[in-house]
Amino acid sequence: LGICFSEKEETVNMMVTIRGSLLGEAVSSISQSLKEEVCDVHGGADNELLKQCSSSSLIQLLMDVKFVNRCFFERNQNGFLSTSDFVDDSRGVMTRLSQRLSDSVNAAVEDGLSIDRAISERHSHVFVSCGLFLSSIFGEDDRDKHSSLSDSVSNGVGGTSLLLSSSLVTNPLASSRR
Repeated sequence: LGICFSEKEETVNMMVTIRGSLLGEAVSSISQSLKEEVCDVHGGADNELLKQCSSSSLIQLLMDVKFVNRCFFERNQNGFLSTSDFVDDSRGVMTRLSQRLSDSVNAAVEDGLSIDRAISERHSHVFVSCGLFLSSIFGEDDRDKHSSLSDSVSNGVGGTSLLLSSSLVTNPLASSRR
């Protein structure tokens, strides 16, 4: 057909169609599930459900929401199949949920800024270790390649990092029979 639909002058083929459809459906499903399960039914600012959660569960949920937000709306270079209201609605839900969770985490722990920094470090570690897989879905991420965090991890500059102490790769235990 030869009709170009993106700024990259790329023709729409089966892979682009499937990837765009899957990304759109995934972000819509994730945001709708989080909206139903986490957000207050009445939409009030005083969310009793989040107040009942422990600080560790709030931190984990905040890490997950920020990771999804980063992958789908910041890193995603391939876009969605169609830019419709559901993508904008999903972006709004994820942004509001991230802000609400950040506020809840800051209220639950003393030093919220160190939590945000730790979350960014953990996400960078995941992007480094899973880059091949994530790049095939969302495209290359130039921001991670040139970040000072990845330079400090790879070069050992900048002191002790949270990433260095919590590696995803663990060595097996030494066997007593060897």
